[in-house]
Amino acid sequence: TATKDKWLRAVAELENYKKRVKRDIDDAVFRARKSLLADLLPTVDNLERALSLANDNADLANAWVLKEVETHAALKSRRDRAGSGGAPASESEPSEETANG
Repeated sequence: TATKDKWLRAVAELENYKKRVKRDIDDAVFRARKSLLADLLPTVDNLERALSLANDNADLANAWVLKEVETHAALKSRRDRAGSGGAPASESEPSEETANG
């Protein structure tokens, strides 16, 4: 019976360990998502304001200006994320020099 008790305790410890690890992983994923969203919100807000202004002003409503605003916002967002420890822009994404012509 002592061996059985040790075995049952070991099984219970393993189950508790699995639960702790899963909880730790879930917490880390939650914190990462929360951080990403907090980083993206100001960029999204700025882009929405810029697009609203461009759409409200007939002189700025052409496709080229809208494209430039979108490109600038995307580049700034990538640069800000890379500077704050986020993932850097990949080589397939346009660089600031090529995007701005």
